[in-house]
Formats: sequence, C-alpha cells, structure tokens
Amino acid sequence: MSNTQAAIGEESSEGVAQIEIGNRGSTKEFNEEVDAQVEKFMGTADGGMMRTLCGDAKEKMISLSIDRSCLCREVHDTFFGDKQNLNLLAIVPPRLESPEELPMSKADKLLVLMLRGSYLLENVNIVGKLRALTVLEISGSRDWKIYLPADFFLQVPRLRSLDFSGIGIESLPDSFSELTDLRRLALRQCSSLEQLPKLAKFTKLEVIDLFECTSLKKIQEKSFMSLEKLKVINFSHTKIQKLPIIRTLRNLSIVLSKGCTALTGMRLLRQVSSIKVLDLSGATNIREIMYDCFEGPESLRELDLSETRIQYLPPVAGNLQKLRLKKCELLRYLPDLWGHTRLEEIDLSGCKMLENLPDFSALQKLRILDLRDTKLYSKDLVESLNHIKGLKILS
Repeated sequence: MSNTQAAIGEESSEGVAQIEIGNRGSTKEFNEEVDAQVEKFMGTADGGMMRTLCGDAKEKMISLSIDRSCLCREVHDTFFGDKQNLNLLAIVPPRLESPEELPMSKADKLLVLMLRGSYLLENVNIVGKLRALTVLEISGSRDWKIYLPADFFLQVPRLRSLDFSGIGIESLPDSFSELTDLRRLALRQCSSLEQLPKLAKFTKLEVIDLFECTSLKKIQEKSFMSLEKLKVINFSHTKIQKLPIIRTLRNLSIVLSKGCTALTGMRLLRQVSSIKVLDLSGATNIREIMYDCFEGPESLRELDLSETRIQYLPPVAGNLQKLRLKKCELLRYLPDLWGHTRLEEIDLSGCKMLENLPDFSALQKLRILDLRDTKLYSKDLVESLNHIKGLKILS
C-alpha cells in the first residue's frame, strides 16, 4: 500500500487489538476522536468504549481505523480477511462505491461503522449484515445522494448513534421510527431533508442535531413530551416555524435555533429547570417573548437573542454568564439584572433604540460590556462601573 503506514497494536488488558492505517499522527488523533465521540454520546466513561459496547472484556476485540489512506477497491485481505471479531471500522475518507468492496468475511460483530467524507458511495447494502451495529456514521458532501430502502433501519435494531450528516436525502424511511434505542441523531447539513418521521418512540434520545437542514419546515410532533431524556436540541438554520413543546423535559440543557428566520415565537421555559444555553440569534421573525417565559430556569447561563425583533427582554431567572442582544434594533427595555452576579458578558451593540440601562454596579464579574453603535455610552456610566476590575466597555 503506497503512501500508507500500518501497525497492529499489542492486545491490551481489555483484549482490544487496534489496527491503524494511514498517517500515524493523524490516525492517533482520529482514534481519539472516535473514542471521545462515542464515549460522549454513549455514556461510556468507565471501562472504555469497546468493552462497554461489547459487554465482554474477555473476548478479543479489534478496531480498524483507516485515515487519509489510498484505500479503494484494491484492499489486501491481510487487514480484513481473518478479522472475525472486528468491532470498530472507521475510514476517512472511504474511496468506495459500496462498503461491500471491503473483503470482510464476517462482519456480524461490527459495532461501530464510520465512513466520513463518503462522496463516492452509491449504496450501503452491507448494513443488512450488521445487526449488532450500535454506532453508524455515513457522511459526505451536500451533493451526495443515496437511496435508503424502506426496511433499512429494521436491519440495525440496536443502533444508539446515527450520523447521516451532509447527505442528499429528502426523507428517512418509516422504519427509522423503530430505532427505539437511539441516543444520538445527527443529520447536520442535510440540505434536501424536508421532514422527519415521528420521534415519539425515541424515549432514550439525548441529542438531536438538525443544523443547516435548510429545507426542513416542520417537526411532526407538537410536543417532545415523550423524549424525557433529551439534553441537546439543535435546529439552527432550518425553516421550522414553531418549536415543539419542551416544557416537560427535565434534562434539557441546550436549545439552539440560530438563524431560524421562519420561527415566530418561543415556547415557555418555566418548567425547564435544567436549561443552560438558549440561542435564538438570527431568528428575525421573533417579535415578542412572553413576560414569564424565563421565570423558571434557574440554571440558565447563556441567553442569545441577537437580531430578533423584540422590544423588551422579560425578567430572566437564574444566574446568567452571557447575555447577547446584538442588533436587537427595536429593543427599548432591559429588566433589572441585579441578581445575575456571575455575568461576564453583555452585548448590546446595535441596539439603537435602547436609551437607558439598569444598574450594573453589582455585576462584579462583568468583563465585556459592548455598547458599540448605541446611544448608551457616557462618562457617567464609565464612572459608575469604575470599581469593576478588568471590565472593558466597547463603544
């Protein structure tokens, strides 16, 4: 194999043999990334990824990572033929039209399959043989299109993490709704995706990432009530008009809806006590937020309503660290922020109609106050905040 390096590692105490092909430095980083990603979303901090997924540390397990190599149709059986216990296969980028080109005699124990940058791939027929699969990533360019048969997801019933980022699918087959063990769903930059099947059965789902699904207009569920373990929602740069009801989600910590220009309102957060980050920046059709919307979430740390068309900010519970209201050109009123003693950053740049500020003198941790392109900067303001060490007032 020209321009590649291969190394078969010593078997570890967990019985894991690793085979690496490619640039050794980048391969090491790639393997660390694979472990970090799967551990992050699968919750496998103790004992390592492979042991947790396999459930039997005594059995010899093998992971194969191929990074930036010249792997194509001519692959030597040395790396595949006798690897009957292959558990993790990651190829970046795979110069394959089908994973079936890989001469794997047995793949029934494969748990993790990652094909990143799959711009040549025409089919994924091999998935039908991978019933033990737990993590599946097949990502490619935005112009890449692939057909998924109706029963595609019935073939991988144990799937816990699915990443189809950057592929040209318009919809997912109905069998997708049967992935009841799914924890993580990433469909980033699927710009042709117009709708999702129902998610009501996904009671274990923790992450849903639809970033830059620019054709997606609606989520079928009006409420995410059944997704009680959901922690992260990313609808940024989609065309959704309404967020599903999320007020019953006790574990939800991050909601991102940046650049959702069709979004017209914000659901109540009073009962979402765990939320830490809410970003609606660039949602230019949001004109009003209910007065008691932010009264409940004591854990809220970052709030970004930049470029929305709100005229006032309702009172915010919790203890904010970052408040961003950049280019809220209609904003006229800010509530009292006296209790937010952890505030480090306030961005009011471009808030041209805001004429008065509440008292910031108790915000001892404030480091950045951005007042550029506003009428708010004055010598009196500077003097009133002189006692706050390290504060930068941008004007």
